[in-house]
Amino acid sequence: MTEGLIQITGSIADIGLIHEPMLLTIQKGRLIDATTEKGKELMHVLGREDGRLVCELGIGTNHAARLTGNILEDEKAYETVNIAFGSNHTFGGHIQTNVHIDASLHINH
Repeated sequence: MTEGLIQITGSIADIGLIHEPMLLTIQKGRLIDATTEKGKELMHVLGREDGRLVCELGIGTNHAARLTGNILEDEKAYETVNIAFGSNHTFGGHIQTNVHIDASLHINH
């Protein structure tokens, strides 16, 4: 079960680059709080139900990828970690909901 705090310093799908570090609080696999105005926007986009469940973790290994605000590239950039919330049934998971939002953090930020 995913528990703890994670600081987002990269980008968020449909929101863009994060210029002010955002702290996410996760309890029992569910996002329960997010700091900053963009954090409030993230919580709204995810809704109140299964959209807030942690559904994916990834590690960026591509030296050519850069943080640009486009999550499809950002989540692959070297020295990033990606966490996603919402649906994962299309790639082997069990969560089915109408949202899937990725967020990245740069670990050498």
